[in-house]
Formats: sequence, structure tokens, C-alpha cells
Amino acid sequence: MVTYELLEKTDNKILYIYHPEDDRDSDPGIIAVYTDQQKIMVEKAAGRDSVHVATVEGMNDLREAINASRKEEGLPELTEDELPRPTHDEEYFYYASHAMSNIREKLNSGQIPENGMSA
Repeated sequence: MVTYELLEKTDNKILYIYHPEDDRDSDPGIIAVYTDQQKIMVEKAAGRDSVHVATVEGMNDLREAINASRKEEGLPELTEDELPRPTHDEEYFYYASHAMSNIREKLNSGQIPENGMSA
């Protein structure tokens, strides 16, 4: 579980502070949303956050599993537009990625969240 709250908002940038496991005693992280570029990124990782790696092999295995399931349901396989084939391993911060997904979802629906959580 991760919680986040609005830290600062300017014309083209929104900053959020995030807390893995809502731990207010550990070093928080900072997520930046660049509204003019439609970009969201980790500016500073929280002390309790950790880097995870999604390998090309693992992502391709997931793609194959999805396609097998779709085939069983009589649906077409995923297109490159729906899920592009990976070309390299991807690193991400575990807790920050959950917070960013939640923030992005709210921004896409027209809201600028003051705070939130994702589990």
C-alpha cells in the first residue's frame, strides 16, 4: 500500500510526496507530473521503495499468456498498438509505480488529486 499527497502545483508541474506503507517516519519520495509534456516520473525515490526489473523474457511470457487466453475466448491476439513487444528490460520503483498509476488515472479523468492511496 502506498499513500500520496499534493506537495506543490504550478502552471506546468505538480509534485506529490509519497509514503510506502503510509510510513511517515521513513524518508518519503517525490513524484513529478509535467502537465505540459504529459509526463510523470519519480524525482526522488522513497527510502522504503525498491527497484524491480521486468525482463523482456517475463514480459513476452505475459504477452503469450494473454494471447493464449484471448485465443481460448475466440478473440484476436494483441496488436502492437495494444501491447508493443518489449525490446529491453524495464526498471521501476515498486511503490512509486502504484502511486503514479493512481495519479495518472485521476488526471486522465480530469481530477487533480489532493491525496490518495493505492493498494
